[in-house]
Amino acid sequence: KYTWIPIGANTENNTAYNFQGTFDGQGYSIKGLYFCDKSATYTSWRVGLFGSTQNATIRDVRILNSTIQGGAFVGAFVGHAENTNFADLYTDTIVKAIHSQGHAGEAGGIVGKLTTGKIDNCWNAGDVTSGTYGHLGGILGVASGTEIVMSNCLNTGDVTGSGMRIGGFLGCIAENSKCIVKLRESLNLGNVSRTDSDKNVGSA
Repeated sequence: KYTWIPIGANTENNTAYNFQGTFDGQGYSIKGLYFCDKSATYTSWRVGLFGSTQNATIRDVRILNSTIQGGAFVGAFVGHAENTNFADLYTDTIVKAIHSQGHAGEAGGIVGKLTTGKIDNCWNAGDVTSGTYGHLGGILGVASGTEIVMSNCLNTGDVTGSGMRIGGFLGCIAENSKCIVKLRESLNLGNVSRTDSDKNVGSA
């Protein structure tokens, strides 16, 4: 398989070049996206269609029959997003995070970590998993910043991991963050489970 290089990919010294602006898929589908980095180095951080975004909008595109696996900040559309809005997205991508550099493996069906933004009318049908420990969400792995609003979202993918926090929509709010997360008119139909314990697991 050919390995996808995420737009705004991370570098070996943990520097990310953020995508800024609007990506409008105009209803098209991306098929067969593949990224797999098990090296546990910084090159496995911030992976997805986009590795990192800032002051951006990602909308109206589907990612199908794809696999994205990295160390931390892993999502089908964006690994690590700041001040980014997501709208009208669908994916059945298999998303997996394995923690690296002593960092938990944050992963979400849509986006791995979001620092302030909106997620509207997005559907994840792909499974989200982790290695030894991770923060996992069917839509979003980790929330931070000031406010995140998720509305009209659907998760039908299974979310399974060990060691940390797992949810049908959101894995967790970042430690020491005062981020307010608002969930509106959304539904989780995926199975949510933790392989090593029944703690810190929820349908939302």
